[in-house]
Amino acid sequence: MKENELPLILRLEKARNELRYALNQTAGKYELPGFLLDLIIEALLSEEKGQRIALMSEQISAADGKEEKEHGHREDLSQ
Repeated sequence: MKENELPLILRLEKARNELRYALNQTAGKYELPGFLLDLIIEALLSEEKGQRIALMSEQISAADGKEEKEHGHREDLSQ
């Protein structure tokens, strides 16, 4: 059975374990204390959230632009 054919819960658990292993390897390799790894992880998560928000914003803008072209103008929903 291929990895991507496993049930979602097993794939999530495997991914989580691999990430944990990679973090432990990195901490040992660079001799970093756990609190610094926590800060790195939080920074990475923040960057990912920012990128997702930017992507969603672009998609919304693209959808709004398409809607304007289809209808000739955009309705002002704030009124």
